[in-house]
Amino acid sequence: MACGTIILVTPVGAVPDIIKNGINGFILQNNSPDIIAKRILDVLDKKGLQQISNNGRTTIENNYTYEIAVKRFKHILEKI
Repeated sequence: MACGTIILVTPVGAVPDIIKNGINGFILQNNSPDIIAKRILDVLDKKGLQQISNNGRTTIENNYTYEIAVKRFKHILEKI
């Protein structure tokens, strides 16, 4: 995402909290080959991929840079 790559992910762990389907990436129903292939074809036909790519990059820049991670961990450690 930080490189502007469109991502397709499965809804495991915190992924649904980070990825908003059709906004900053795409969430697959599951990881079966049929679902992956169908979704790739759907995504390739989707309009607005550049905006979704930009949204993904913005998500990373605003929430997951090294500096932000350090601040988040420092905040956690200060509470201990």
